[in-house]
Amino acid sequence: MVCSLPVCGTAPLNTKIVGGENAVDGAWPWQGTIQTLADKRHFCAGTLLNTEWALTAKLPLNNVSADLFVYLFFLQIATETKTALTEIIIHPEYNATTHDKDIALLKLQTSIVVNNHIQPICLPTTNSQFFTSTLCWATGWGKVNNNDFSLSDNLQEIDIPVVGKKKCSCSYQSTPKTTITDNMICAGGKDKGICLGDGGGPLQCKQDDKWILAGITSIATPCLDGLPQAFTRVSQFQDWILQSMKGFVTGLVPFVSSGTDADLSFVCPADLTTTAKPPLNSNLSTTTTTQCFVKKSASLTLVHHYCNMSAKRLK
Repeated sequence: MVCSLPVCGTAPLNTKIVGGENAVDGAWPWQGTIQTLADKRHFCAGTLLNTEWALTAKLPLNNVSADLFVYLFFLQIATETKTALTEIIIHPEYNATTHDKDIALLKLQTSIVVNNHIQPICLPTTNSQFFTSTLCWATGWGKVNNNDFSLSDNLQEIDIPVVGKKKCSCSYQSTPKTTITDNMICAGGKDKGICLGDGGGPLQCKQDDKWILAGITSIATPCLDGLPQAFTRVSQFQDWILQSMKGFVTGLVPFVSSGTDADLSFVCPADLTTTAKPPLNSNLSTTTTTQCFVKKSASLTLVHHYCNMSAKRLK
């Protein structure tokens, strides 16, 4: 069986984007919250790909039960459309240590009815390019700041720029356990980014009149610490997604960035080592190494955003 999906990435009610505030009603119609039936507590987010499938990060399966529900709705629980899950497919090469290939598919038990408040997002093709400074938006119900352990009652949105792999890797040089791979896309920075509770949610970018799923919220540092966040780069997994959905199709749209990617010429200051010319009649040489431009604490601890330690009932 093949389900045709001629339309994707349209948000009829998204007429204005205001970063860092409550999302406009219906602005992100593919955004879903994954909750347990017993207590209806949000612990992860998902993105609707078509009427039968949603995409998220790898779930904490040790805590998953048959009561797991995915709620797909525009903003408030009162307007929810809900369906149980019949299958969870985790990428077979997911690395629990590095969070590389952090992606999972959710098979919905009931086919979702599309309307102005519920729409599937477009998938990027494998040749999509998201250059440095491309403006995208992250959405979720996660913590608003590090000092508040509760999740947001309302869907939050924030506009954040893409950060190239070279610059992002430079930012993480003092965190040796974190490696930015080709399967990741970075975005965000000082005073703007995602937080605990946003895990599995979308990083979406607009191409003409279509919204395209550039990334899935995966790993990051504590909220607003000045570092870019790492998302799963969805375009790397087009073939796996299509094969795993077993005949169900979704909208595929190439994301094309204009100009030249500034990240191609980026050189991390920590990689620049200059050797000064030794004084005359001296056998000594002096080597000066420039430190990376990002200041970070030696005790920096990375967190995985699908952690449900801040689980909260959405009102």
